[in-house]
Amino acid sequence: RQEDLSTEEEEILENKIQEALSQVQHYKFSLERKHENLREVRERFLLEADNRRERLTEGRQRLQEAEANYKEVCRVLEEKEREMAEAKARLENIPKLTQLKQLYYTVSRITINKSSKQNQLKGFVVNPRKEDVNTFAFDYTDPNISAEFVRNYLWDLIAAGVKPDWDRF
Repeated sequence: RQEDLSTEEEEILENKIQEALSQVQHYKFSLERKHENLREVRERFLLEADNRRERLTEGRQRLQEAEANYKEVCRVLEEKEREMAEAKARLENIPKLTQLKQLYYTVSRITINKSSKQNQLKGFVVNPRKEDVNTFAFDYTDPNISAEFVRNYLWDLIAAGVKPDWDRF
């Protein structure tokens, strides 16, 4: 009977061992599935983090480009504002310039060409005494032409057209 008992106990023991082994394997597979799931979650998290980092880098680059563009636009606007202020100042002087031009013509019968280039003086002087018009054109870039020479020449043209009464002075 002891042998029978022993075999029976062995079977019970072996069944319990098999159950325990089965539970251990089941637990092992469960842990492996959880480990695999965690690995997949980690990979998705890392991929999402890389995507966010890339988007942030692109966003930073776009922001830097926009900032540079903004600075350039501000610089251009400041330049345009200066130009507008200068143009406004010139426009404010137009009535004064017109009055000055009329005064020059009334006193000296001199008309200056507005379309002459920079560093050039062109125009004409009316001589009512001889019913004549004398033209002039000076280029200040020419080293032989000085401001004093131009001034004296123009006064000579004006003087040639004054009334004879002024000749005795």
